[in-house]
Amino acid sequence: MLKKMNTNTGIYFIRQMIFFSSLRRARIFLIVFALVTLSYRQNQTVFPPSSFNWRDSNAVVENNRWESFPSRSLKQILFEPTVPLESLWLLYDTISINKRSPAFSFREISYVTSRQASVSYNDITLVTQVSVDKLFRLVEQLERWNGPISCAVYLPSITSIQELFLYVQKQNQIFHSMVTLHVMLENVRGRSPAAYPINRLRNLALDNIDTEFFFYADVDFMPSNNMHDYLKDFFTGNKNSLRFSTLYVVPAFEFVGRSGDNILPGSKEQLLEMAFSGKVVGFHTEHFAPGHNNTNFNLWLSCDSNKTYSIKYQYMFEPYVAGSRHSLHRFDDRFRGYGVNKWSWIAEAHFRGYGFEVLCEVFLIHMNHAHDLKQRRESITVQELQHWYETTYWHSRYNVNTKFFNQNEGASS
Repeated sequence: MLKKMNTNTGIYFIRQMIFFSSLRRARIFLIVFALVTLSYRQNQTVFPPSSFNWRDSNAVVENNRWESFPSRSLKQILFEPTVPLESLWLLYDTISINKRSPAFSFREISYVTSRQASVSYNDITLVTQVSVDKLFRLVEQLERWNGPISCAVYLPSITSIQELFLYVQKQNQIFHSMVTLHVMLENVRGRSPAAYPINRLRNLALDNIDTEFFFYADVDFMPSNNMHDYLKDFFTGNKNSLRFSTLYVVPAFEFVGRSGDNILPGSKEQLLEMAFSGKVVGFHTEHFAPGHNNTNFNLWLSCDSNKTYSIKYQYMFEPYVAGSRHSLHRFDDRFRGYGVNKWSWIAEAHFRGYGFEVLCEVFLIHMNHAHDLKQRRESITVQELQHWYETTYWHSRYNVNTKFFNQNEGASS
């Protein structure tokens, strides 16, 4: 009995020695690993959102890699969120493509850059999305919007990743204050170009705002002067009991002819003058009347500033709106490219009980550009989704009569 107990005790102590020995080895390994990692990160290309310590002006790109890097302290490495540029390249390279699936493989990364300025929760954020070839439009928006911006950037190639970082580096002073960038990586190599994932980008930008209120506008639309301050003051003083279930419409206009031939209006007075002289009209009033006609442009041109007026929803209405993020639904990210992507979101808001009011003081002006007809044409997938919404989803969820959808039959957007 004693011999058996001594044997068991010996085995127990041997196991304990192995266990604690393993723990010591593990601790030593973790310490060494941490030191090696910190040393490695000090020599890697990093993208520091909080300090915005961009690479020096001598940085050059060769074979898609940075050749010079900024020095960073141990405190920055440990406590500041960073997204190494090398990581974006690596993430892009490792996105798998399932050849049996029609869907493209992608990855979303939030807060690739973060603004330096702090804002209050009751502020309002401009939400938008962009491809790298239109980053200059984002800069133009920044010149007219002095509040926070949440922007999602589409990166379908290694080249686009490189272009983004070079562009933001070049525009460091413009970007560093109020802009937060998020990116969507999509590997489309070996396939025909994918349609622009506009709704997925909208969701990415909208999901990552940290203010109570949002204003959504596509990057080709320039806000009127002082729009951020006006909207912030409006929502601060808005005591309407339905304010959390109301979307506030910002009327959109476009130039007659090329936008480059005209001076961009900043105030409502300037816009009125251009409207009465025939230089600007309501956006897409001829191309797709259901999209914006419900704004009632004639009433807006005559309404007093600092006031609003209610409008009745019309199917296929697709205005640019501001509102509260509380209980806000998301865009359907199955829509890509042209067609249905925004008015399906507005229709969902209507069926959920949202109302619509038009703001009489502020406006958007569209910067006209040439469209690729292939991108403008609705795809079969878009048509199928629209059919599903009209015949199945809205009818079963909200008991909407299918006759409702015939009021604009033949129109498309």
